[in-house]
Amino acid sequence: MQGITKTTKIDVADKIASFLYEQTKNFKNKGASKIINEAGIKSEKLKEVITSLDFRGDRILLPLAVTNLTKFNNKEDYVINAEKGALSIRKFSSTQEEQE
Repeated sequence: MQGITKTTKIDVADKIASFLYEQTKNFKNKGASKIINEAGIKSEKLKEVITSLDFRGDRILLPLAVTNLTKFNNKEDYVINAEKGALSIRKFSSTQEEQE
């Protein structure tokens, strides 16, 4: 690789590492959904997913399987209850506001 890098002036090792990083990130993002589909589990029946959390800066991204199951989207409001080690999210409805 050193000879190729020296001749082409392209850091081949860096290119390979970057490619592998992107492929791993893509695989990780698709991983839960793929495993669930391969297991034959219908996502509407899924109640619990064991996964690591994907952080982007100070934000937590939900796994695709969870997003698909919940049908969450960025055009609606949600109630988030958080405490150390636990998090729950539910869709906000106007009837909840009237009851409070």
